[in-house]
Amino acid sequence: RNLVLRITTAGRAWCALALLCLLPWISFVAPAAWEESPPDWYADHHTGALRDDPGAGLSIGVATLKFNPLCYFHVFVSGMVLARLRDLAKAGRGGGASLSAALVCLRCGATLGYITLLLVFGLRDLRPESAKISARLTILMPLQMLLILGLSPLSPCRAARTAGCASTVEEGAATSITPRQQSEADAAHHPAVTTPPVALELSSELSSGAAALPASSQPPPPLGRRQLLSRDPLWWVFAVASPSTGDTSYCQYILQIIAYELWPTRRLGSGTLLAFFFFLLCLSYLCAAFVVPLGARQWKALGVKRSAALALGLAVVFAAVSGGDEALRSSDAADATLTLLGSYVAIAPGAAVDVRLNWTTELENRALINPSSLWFVGADGGALVVHSARAHGLDESEGTVTCGAGMRCEGAEDGAVVSSFLSAWRSDVVLGDVRPATSLSGWDVAAWGLDSGSPLQRAAIASSLDAAANHPFDGWGPLCEPRPTFVPENRTLLRKTVSGGEDPKLVALANGSIYGPFALTFSSLPPTETRPGCHQTGRSVSQMFIAADGLRVSAGGAAVASRLDCGWTRIAEKNWIAFTHEGQLHYVYSVVPHVVVIARAADGACQRRYSTSASAPLSALAQAEGVRVHGSATALPYANGTYLALFHSLLEGKYVTFAYKFAAAPPFPVVAVSRALPLPRSARSFPSGLALPPGSDKVVVSYGHANSESRALVMSLHHLESLFDWCGEAEAA
Repeated sequence: RNLVLRITTAGRAWCALALLCLLPWISFVAPAAWEESPPDWYADHHTGALRDDPGAGLSIGVATLKFNPLCYFHVFVSGMVLARLRDLAKAGRGGGASLSAALVCLRCGATLGYITLLLVFGLRDLRPESAKISARLTILMPLQMLLILGLSPLSPCRAARTAGCASTVEEGAATSITPRQQSEADAAHHPAVTTPPVALELSSELSSGAAALPASSQPPPPLGRRQLLSRDPLWWVFAVASPSTGDTSYCQYILQIIAYELWPTRRLGSGTLLAFFFFLLCLSYLCAAFVVPLGARQWKALGVKRSAALALGLAVVFAAVSGGDEALRSSDAADATLTLLGSYVAIAPGAAVDVRLNWTTELENRALINPSSLWFVGADGGALVVHSARAHGLDESEGTVTCGAGMRCEGAEDGAVVSSFLSAWRSDVVLGDVRPATSLSGWDVAAWGLDSGSPLQRAAIASSLDAAANHPFDGWGPLCEPRPTFVPENRTLLRKTVSGGEDPKLVALANGSIYGPFALTFSSLPPTETRPGCHQTGRSVSQMFIAADGLRVSAGGAAVASRLDCGWTRIAEKNWIAFTHEGQLHYVYSVVPHVVVIARAADGACQRRYSTSASAPLSALAQAEGVRVHGSATALPYANGTYLALFHSLLEGKYVTFAYKFAAAPPFPVVAVSRALPLPRSARSFPSGLALPPGSDKVVVSYGHANSESRALVMSLHHLESLFDWCGEAEAA
């Protein structure tokens, strides 16, 4: 403070501000002179964990420049110098160009600053080089100074003192002091400043005319052109705002993340966005009006020592909470068994029960999820059952990669070394052997025999006859890697790889089919053998496949899986609903609209045949903002000339499962939709299987829960039918 007060003229203030603006350029000049590095020497830094980071020193240095308060000390000092410059301009100290420049900035600095900022942020060619550091420390600092000066103008008389002042009004309010008295007082306080005689005479006439009126009847002086031009145009705009606007703005900055966490939806559309900002503004105003003043009074009453102790205590508490949150988020999925459902959940006595499927596999460190079961009648007329599932595992790793031809980094230059976060999905289709089915009569869950018996084996599916013959258990892969996402803010490449097929479904084929009683259909990224050059391109998206000889696969044999070719190759295709109608394999390609295609199990050839509009409630659900509707499981022949099928809605990562019926004749229109199925914790339950065991009055809906276990909702047909009665829901409510 004492150093700043020694600045006695406007010219010296400008020199000090120039030096403060040049000071941060050391962060560019020094590295360039030391190691001949480019201005963007910091570009190879990594944000986040520094484990296995060979450039940890660089990363720490860049983080220090970006976030350490000491690196912004020059900004703090520049604010003090700006205040001194304004005080000197008010006193008229400096003269010449330096004082004129200060008066110009005080009159229109905010407008000039905002216009320049809009150009810098709006036009790519004007963006500063190495903006991540330079914009924070140097480049934008002069523009910020213009904003501050323009929004803190002098009064009309003060601003025009050296050129003639038409009024002695200070801050727009009338005063009883005559211009000559004001001049004498100012001269006594600042002997070097004098007021021109012409201005004194003009002001004397104005004040003498005003003095002739009674004080109570004097109208507020009108704003003349000189007064309007003496202040920045934006100052007049902001002057209309309430004095609490500044406090509200700061509270809004502090509360924005909290308000977003309190908001009921994560997706902010065109309608909810305006509502969210209104909510944030109201919350910020309440905080500024009530919380901030109370907190300020209490803080001042604490004293220095108690304030420091409170700040230190809060820092310790927040650090502990942050550490606990990180520990919970980084815990292994295997440690999260407390969040799983129990082995048996009663939904409705004697009508619906949810059970855990105690299936096993020989694949290590895998969870069996998204199960599918098929009951069918064997050649001898006995009931048989076969189970399939997805063996799921997830490995995550961090490291660095070099962008180039073999590593796509959209937004980063070739040869750049960036951080990498890899999610490796260990996924395989597993299948059990065909075995006699146990009756599902009664409600003795243990007697139903829903367990898999022997462990489910990895399915020997291959992408070609050669792969099936030579290496059947490694024939489905390697798979194309999806296009990664590059995050320029922290120079991190987000990658995902998948090792095998996903979400298998067992679909019954026509009686007497040359391929056997059932086929295996699943979704998967394309094998690189079938789609060369797909690595990290738009062609690396999920597709639907079918292995016609499901019986052979369940017995441990190899089979070739073919892509169902009626879908798109550059759009993810999954969640098709398979069913057999009049001996021909069909798929519900889309639920809304209801599109059905005919497919050939042998080679995946198919064509789009039928399309009908969905029912009004289903269409309304699909059109709701942020909601996606997808098919689930398979469709089965049901009562009264219909097929029974499932679909699920997805909103912000949360699932809701429904049953629906469609006509058992072309064009297969939707005829009924149920209420939501009573899956426990349905938001994390992905429906994957539908079965109607022969000889029983039950329906089995199998699903994967939380990517951790396989479960099944077993309902009586009567209970299922009650879910199609929407009036029954109203009566129950």
